[in-house]
Amino acid sequence: MNVPIKAGAGILDPIELLITLPAFVCICFKGDVVAVNKHARKAFGNLPQDQIVGQPFVSFLSNDYQAFGAEILDMVSEETNGLQVKLAPELSDVSDLELFCVMADRVPEGMYVLYGNDITAKIRNSKDLQQGEARYRTILSGNTGMTCEIRDGMIVDINPAGQALLRVVDWQVYEGKGFSTLFHGEYQDLIASELESLCDETTPLPVRMLRSDGTVCDVEMTVASLDGKQRKHLMAQMHDISIQNTALRDLRSVNDELTQQLARVQEQQEMLQEANVKLARVSKLEAVGTFAFGIAHEMNSPIQTLSSNLDFLQSCVSDMGNIVERYGQIVQGETDSGAVLQELRSVQENAKKLNIDYLLDDAPKAIEESKQGVSHISLVVKAMRDFTRRNEGETTLFDLNTFIAEEVATLRRNCAAGIELGCQVEAAPIHLMGEKAELGRALRYIIDNAVWAIRDAEKENGSITISAWADSGSAKIEISDDGVGMEQETLNQAFDPFFTTREVGRGIGQGLTIAHHIVKERNGGDIEVSSSKGVGTVVSISLPLADTAESDDASVADVDVPDDSFGVDSKTILGLA
Repeated sequence: MNVPIKAGAGILDPIELLITLPAFVCICFKGDVVAVNKHARKAFGNLPQDQIVGQPFVSFLSNDYQAFGAEILDMVSEETNGLQVKLAPELSDVSDLELFCVMADRVPEGMYVLYGNDITAKIRNSKDLQQGEARYRTILSGNTGMTCEIRDGMIVDINPAGQALLRVVDWQVYEGKGFSTLFHGEYQDLIASELESLCDETTPLPVRMLRSDGTVCDVEMTVASLDGKQRKHLMAQMHDISIQNTALRDLRSVNDELTQQLARVQEQQEMLQEANVKLARVSKLEAVGTFAFGIAHEMNSPIQTLSSNLDFLQSCVSDMGNIVERYGQIVQGETDSGAVLQELRSVQENAKKLNIDYLLDDAPKAIEESKQGVSHISLVVKAMRDFTRRNEGETTLFDLNTFIAEEVATLRRNCAAGIELGCQVEAAPIHLMGEKAELGRALRYIIDNAVWAIRDAEKENGSITISAWADSGSAKIEISDDGVGMEQETLNQAFDPFFTTREVGRGIGQGLTIAHHIVKERNGGDIEVSSSKGVGTVVSISLPLADTAESDDASVADVDVPDDSFGVDSKTILGLA
């Protein structure tokens, strides 16, 4: 192609100067590219020179311009303000150019010198701005909270939610007014002076808005910039928190009332604790009274018997002393020989009057009754000592099965006739660490109660069964009988000190109390009683097992526990239940 831009054409110097400019420069002749500078070549994707020169200029534009062909160059030359075109998207990142046709009067006909500016970023920013504006308008109209557009501190727009919050039909009554005028007087200066800086705050600012009708509402406000760091075009969002504040005030009121009620409850609790202390004192006094009554009740009968017998024996001794004295006088000759016979007859007559045979017969009985009374008093004193005993027993490692077998063997020898004492234990040892002797005492107290229960049932034959097994880290002991059983009211007081339903002389009601103390307080276990009237009673004991390491040396002793039942007719085991 012969292009008239060679030497001698008179236009080389200006064109060469133009090509060196830091902008898009492309020279076309009859619609084809004949020369480009480096910036144009970059816009064409840095294609090789031979793939650019000689190609139609329109081939480097997007498909929208292909139909124009070479006429696109005429269109550029006709636009004095420049023509915006799009390059083919596959060429480079440059997508938009603003083209001018220059030097038209200095080049041959058919030649076009195109000068262009890359406006890709400008177009992109404009689109982003338009899209942002569209999104903002959507947010502005659809936001459920109040949204207000602000330019240079003046109100530009308010969304429908804002109109409702301000209680106005047309928001434009606020258009052009200062944004700070929307707020209560105490906040206006703050908002007017600090509005731009509020864009940096991430926490909503609580303020009070002034409605069109003069009422005030509480809102939380956030402010965002729509023009970046310039902060002249802002958007403020307000959310009505009047309901929350009202609820908060109500909550504080309720909290204050609850605090007062709590203070009253605490005062009542203190009064209740004081009353409980007084009640505990009364209960202790009542327990002392029960104790004193029980002791008096138990000791009154034998003391009365002792007193009566002593009076009787004193009378016997006095009467017998008079007779013996008379006989002594006769024997010593203090009576005339003639009167001896008469004196003997007088002594004999007095002996008949005194019923000496009765005295000689009943005096030993009175003495025996007195001895029994003293024994009973001694038993009561022993019971008192057991109840108040708090000394520590010896803690040892022992096998529960062997322990029970030994206790049953001993108890059977003292069990009442007609009562069968059974034993059910496991073959494997059950190791305990506790006060073995004290636990044995507790076991005897419980079995003593069972014996009395069977007697009270007036049964010819009865049975007591002691069982032991290990379960979930505990040793279990169960003593069951088929005696008279207890009603619920009696069962509720089973562990109360000195509580008994038996008559005087048949126990003072502390067996289960002592057993309860031994099991719970001294061996860390638990004890419960269940009973049904006319069916029988079950006493259940739970004790903690010893550590396996501590029980390595323990072994189960082979103890022969006979199956027959035998005993003495009227003997009980302890007589303390």
